[in-house]
Amino acid sequence: METIQSQWITPLEQQQIYSVVCFGDSITNGLISANYVDLLRQRLAPKGFQMINAGVNGDHSVNLLRRIRRVIALQPDYVVILIGTNDINAEVNDSMFWISRVLKGISQRPTAEGYRRTMLEIVQKLKAETSARIALASPPLIGEDLDSAANRRARDYCAALREVATQEGAAYLPVHERQEETLRAEGVSHGGEYTRSALRSVELVLCHNILGESYDSISRRRGFHLVTDGIHMNTRGAAIIAAEIEKFLLASVQS
Repeated sequence: METIQSQWITPLEQQQIYSVVCFGDSITNGLISANYVDLLRQRLAPKGFQMINAGVNGDHSVNLLRRIRRVIALQPDYVVILIGTNDINAEVNDSMFWISRVLKGISQRPTAEGYRRTMLEIVQKLKAETSARIALASPPLIGEDLDSAANRRARDYCAALREVATQEGAAYLPVHERQEETLRAEGVSHGGEYTRSALRSVELVLCHNILGESYDSISRRRGFHLVTDGIHMNTRGAAIIAAEIEKFLLASVQS
């Protein structure tokens, strides 16, 4: 009977299905940013990967820690975490810190060391309560002036995240570094700087979601290469994120 039944199983039914939670902020959520999770779905669904979007707009690393039970409850095969943009933004930008206090319950100004401790706790909880393989993606560029205060600070956050990954045996995905390499290869090191104004993101929502302008058009009009408003991704910026995650997932199932 088992032999007869197996003859009717299609290749898709025989395929191993891997659940992947993408855990992060608005860059992951993809409602006001080119959606890298959708890119991964398109590329990896035929290879058995089921992408679960767990991005929430405006989240800091501490917000992920507060809602980690929802991810643990899913018992995924993989968790890929992309967080830190709002932490960095609130550290270097007074107005964003106060907005985060009101909207996100952030009680203290973020720091790279605080980010390291929070990410360590997140990874340790996931390791203790799931069997998921964990990848930590470095925070993307904030604006495209690589010498800006925000991007200099972002490198400190990347170093803190790399330390956590090394300590806990998680994969480190160099998203920030790949985006920097892309700009430098194109001769851009002092590109458009993030203005630190939330109004630019409001305009992004208006132009894309209401007027229908593409993210890439908005990006070009503002003189950017990978971002739209200094924080959120155009399709090229999102593709770099997707490529790093795709490499991690495919390598992990082949190992």
